[in-house]
Amino acid sequence: MTFIQVHWGTIAVVAVNGFYFVLSGVAQSLDAPTAQSTPGYRFWFKMVNYLAINPKRANGLAAVEQSPNFLAAAEAYHQAKLKQGQ
Repeated sequence: MTFIQVHWGTIAVVAVNGFYFVLSGVAQSLDAPTAQSTPGYRFWFKMVNYLAINPKRANGLAAVEQSPNFLAAAEAYHQAKLKQGQ
């Protein structure tokens, strides 16, 4: 018997985990879409994160940053925090 025939289960587990590791790395390296991102980028961002079993990132952060007033709201929030610290 060859090595592959004897250890096919171990080889399969290592291959699946290696694929997931690479896919997860790709998903985490993508920048979150902003309000200025194209619909195509938003689609691929969500698809890659779903495939990497990361639905919270696919739905949560992207949905907030797509709002038209996200940058203005973030700036107002940071200004309020600065005033509280003074």
